[in-house]
Amino acid sequence: MVKKKSKFFLLVVLFVLVDQISKYFVISKFFYLSSINVNASFSLPLKNIAMIYISVVLLIFFVFVYAFYIKRYFKAEFETTMILSGAFSNLLDRFARHGVIDFINLKIWPSFNLADILITTGSILLIYKILFALKQKEN
Repeated sequence: MVKKKSKFFLLVVLFVLVDQISKYFVISKFFYLSSINVNASFSLPLKNIAMIYISVVLLIFFVFVYAFYIKRYFKAEFETTMILSGAFSNLLDRFARHGVIDFINLKIWPSFNLADILITTGSILLIYKILFALKQKEN
């Protein structure tokens, strides 16, 4: 049990470090700084202080949902690790830089970063795992 928790923690730290490092080193080498997003996701007009409060509340809520429901019924540690890592890294940006650094700009979608990729991918995998598990229960 302790080994599993330490693996979870190390993976969160690794994901956050990769995201934070990418915002400094990858930008200057391969990308240009697209934006420092002081608004909510997809540039919704919520200011940084509101987003900090909303992010903290959602992060705490997600940890409780994970601890009491997802972990027990769906065994989705990797998926939740991805979501928590991305959320924590973006929250760290909001505290340290008063906005999230978004540097990947595909011109057909709002700018994003590696933390956003972690959150989105983890969420899609988690939803798939939950739907697949519920489908298996029906049969």
